[in-house]
Amino acid sequence: MAVTGPHFSTVTEFRDAVNIEDLRFFRVKAPVRINIARREMTFAPGDIYLFSPATYALMPQQYFEEVPGPRELLHRPYRGGDLNGRRVLVVRSGGIGDLLFIQPSLRYLKKKYPGVRFSFGTAATNMAMVAAWDWVAEVFPLPLSLSQLEQCDYFMNLFGLIEYCREAESKNAYRLFADFFGLPELSEEYLRPVMAPKKPRLRQIQKVLPRLGLRPGYVYVQIRASSINRTPPLSIFFVLFEKLLAQGLQVVICDQAADSVKMDLIVSAFGDIQRAKKSSQADRSGGLVNLSPYSHDLQDMTAIISQSGFVIAPDSSSLHIAGGLGLPFYGLFTSFPAELRVATYPHGHWNRTEHDPGICARGGRNCFLHSDAVCPCLEDQRPRCFLRQIDVDDIVATVRQYLAAGGKKLQK
Repeated sequence: MAVTGPHFSTVTEFRDAVNIEDLRFFRVKAPVRINIARREMTFAPGDIYLFSPATYALMPQQYFEEVPGPRELLHRPYRGGDLNGRRVLVVRSGGIGDLLFIQPSLRYLKKKYPGVRFSFGTAATNMAMVAAWDWVAEVFPLPLSLSQLEQCDYFMNLFGLIEYCREAESKNAYRLFADFFGLPELSEEYLRPVMAPKKPRLRQIQKVLPRLGLRPGYVYVQIRASSINRTPPLSIFFVLFEKLLAQGLQVVICDQAADSVKMDLIVSAFGDIQRAKKSSQADRSGGLVNLSPYSHDLQDMTAIISQSGFVIAPDSSSLHIAGGLGLPFYGLFTSFPAELRVATYPHGHWNRTEHDPGICARGGRNCFLHSDAVCPCLEDQRPRCFLRQIDVDDIVATVRQYLAAGGKKLQK
């Protein structure tokens, strides 16, 4: 039976549970190519893959048939001990932040046991990021094949750890995943990812910036999160842009390249507002620069963020990339407490969510832990708490103070 709620009180209880995702074995009946998470995968006849019921429902079912399989292979968690010479298969889809929460534990175990071999299965869209981790030997797209499962000594399926474990509502996510791997000894200083831009991507961005009139040290702003429950209203950003630009700061917005046109529309709308206020022929962009056309994947995004002096974003990958790069940021959070996501980053700032202890009105659960549909906390398709809990003046003051205290010159 598929998990539909928080069935586990502790990480240990979750780890000891058997086949939470309800994975089942399916044999390929005929050759087929399927686009999964923007990656075309080839399935050969006779091969066996593991699908959850939800995933199987999305597949062209005429090409697959359910078969018996070695279900004992589905529950082989690591509970401590020497990993040298062992193969560990880690599986987690989800967003970029979900994967970065895992990184410190793998990094630590690889340092402690140099002979361990980590394999990582994830969504195709996340593969480039994980492939850049030196402590992971191989990365492959989901769905998982039986042959991949058979080759490992330990199978660490992290599906549902945040979504279905009660401790996720009171414990920082990095600590949560460290506990899953049995690593209570990890210090808070270790519980953050290590990020670095790839040199070729960095050089490309450094060539682009002068052409756009930009210098390193700009304020990087991400507008959207992956969920509407974590995305502030655009009106807040327009006020923020105006106040940051009034301080003489260069401000950029960025999203994935596929959404460049949407970001261009936001830039144009902001420019229209500024021209109307000033009753003059102001810059059509209002001084705002859209770097989305240069952000084709996570490596581009990391390079763009690495050249910033400060990052402002909702609960999203940008905050974790900034934290991994050692950059200061200001997180815009809704009812999901920021301390559970970004408290281990030394240069992090965020708004306080004081209206409740992080609980949504829907079933007593955090907004982040349920789908966007029919959320009582949404008003005009945005969380109400954003409207009363984000202090734009505090954000601007934090940016100025941090850049000054950090020895970085404010842009004039």
